[in-house]
Order: sequence, then C-alpha cells, then structure tokens
Amino acid sequence: MRLTIRRAPRRDRYVIVDQKAIEDMRLSWAARGLLAYLLSRPNNWEVLVKDLVKRGNLKRDGILALLKQLRNARYVHFKNLRDAKGRMRGGIYTVFEIPYTDLPDTDEPTTAAPESAKAVGLLNTEVNLIHNSYTIPTTTQGDAVGSAAHSLRFPDWLTEELRWSAKERVADLAPHEAQWVVDEWVGAMLHKKIKHSPLGFLVELARRCQEGALEPRYAYRLLQ
Repeated sequence: MRLTIRRAPRRDRYVIVDQKAIEDMRLSWAARGLLAYLLSRPNNWEVLVKDLVKRGNLKRDGILALLKQLRNARYVHFKNLRDAKGRMRGGIYTVFEIPYTDLPDTDEPTTAAPESAKAVGLLNTEVNLIHNSYTIPTTTQGDAVGSAAHSLRFPDWLTEELRWSAKERVADLAPHEAQWVVDEWVGAMLHKKIKHSPLGFLVELARRCQEGALEPRYAYRLLQ
C-alpha cells in the first residue's frame, strides 16, 4: 500500500484532535486550521486576537471572521466581562474540541448595578419615551437576516427602512449583543452624538462589541 500521508516520529510535541472537528463541513478550511492551532495550545493559554494576528497571515478582521465561524458552530464561546460598574471590559474566549451544548453565550454577571439614566443625563421624558415606544417585531419565515435580528426591539419613531438596515448590520451578533448594540445606538441618537452616518455609527458599535471593547454609555435594558 502506498503511503500518501507521511507522519513525523512522535516526540514530546504533538496534537491529538477529534476527527469530527477537522471534518466539520460547517467550517471553512481556514476556520478548521485556526481551531486545530487553538487546540494545540496549553489548557491555560489566553486567546488574544492581536496575538493571533502576529502569528499568522490574517489581519484582525480576518481573525474575527474565523472566530465568528467557530462561535456559530459552538467550538468557541466568548464571555463578556464587566467591571464593578457594569461597564464592558473585554472578554474571555474558551475553545472546545467538541461543540458545547449547555454553555450559553452570555455576559459575565455584573458585580454592581448598571449606571442609571440619571448618571448619563437623560431627561425623564426621554426615558419614558424610550420605554413606552418600543416595538417588538414579529418574525416571518422569509426574513433574510440572522436570528439575532429577529427579536430586536426598536422605538416606534425609527423608520422601517432604518430598522431593516440596522437589523442587517447586527445580524452576525449574538441576540443579547445585537439588542445591546441597538440600545446603545438609539441612545446615542437621542443624545445627538451621531454627527454623520447613523448606520456607519452602528457598524462601528457592532465591531467594537465583537472585540469586547464596547462600553455602555447610552444603552438601556428595555421591557424587562
């Protein structure tokens, strides 16, 4: 029999990976390669995007895209971290050889209550407007955006066109992340903090959220 796969002699450094992960057709070849590399690291190795950029030939956006594939397939879990005031302070990636089934993609519990509306300077009338004018859209079978966008809440005063465009911009985020980004975006509009393109501002918020670098300033948890 002809040997077409030539393996190195087993020494002190080698990797054993579940074959199902390597053959998972949901993942691109690049994502499988990144998963294999991450699984080759020590158990206490910290996954840092900037470190992965230095170790390969992809820039930050490329690495984030591969990590998103792995998160969607549940090989990677990202947990947001917050400080004592509830502000986002990065996060922790956990890598699994077999897709996890019982670990939700949620934030680290806060150690203190989030900043109140008073702390960020919203008028009481504006807060009431936000709480009383949010619409929970229904999901249709032909909806073309991701599941994270299906249950998003928007204020009634936002145009339907802008709502749909916003859904497309946050469709790749986890549901709780997408709503949090939208809340931050709506709050920024109410505070007149968006000088140019509202959708461009939203895209930047979504990017920072994916990197774990977005700190809440105007976001509110609505309809609790």
